[in-house]
Amino acid sequence: MIYLPSIMHSGTHLLRALILRCGPQGRDAHSLHVNEIDYNTGDIGWPDNFKNNLVIAPLRHPSRMLASFESRELEYNEFKQQWDEFIERVHPFVNQYLHIDMPIVRDQEVAKIGKLLDCEIVPDWSVNIKSGSMRGNHSRAINECPKAPKEYINFYYKTSDVSQ
Repeated sequence: MIYLPSIMHSGTHLLRALILRCGPQGRDAHSLHVNEIDYNTGDIGWPDNFKNNLVIAPLRHPSRMLASFESRELEYNEFKQQWDEFIERVHPFVNQYLHIDMPIVRDQEVAKIGKLLDCEIVPDWSVNIKSGSMRGNHSRAINECPKAPKEYINFYYKTSDVSQ
């Protein structure tokens, strides 16, 4: 089983599309946003099954994610709650991250994901309707986005091989 837990607007659709390029083993991937995980009932085994399965998570720069939340008139508290839950409950189980906003590492991360799935993934980084192009948040400069909390920005860089 492959789990793709994520925060809303972090690149869930793009990651799922990449995983599906692996053929049959990619079809076994289950994606779910952290705000949809019922920790009390263990909905579809989350997060209990994280321990025994492959967990891959997409991440975008927190300020770009906050811009996506704001452009859709979603509450800041929801943004913060999802980040907090992700860091506390999901992060300890993640086998591999995909930092979609970091061209310097994302191809290497896709190669690592391919290795985990025993397939070669050739990424297509073109912009489409599922990649944030509807709101223009995919290409906004970080300094043009609302400032996300420093703790999330630090976490974002800490989970990559790139220093700030």
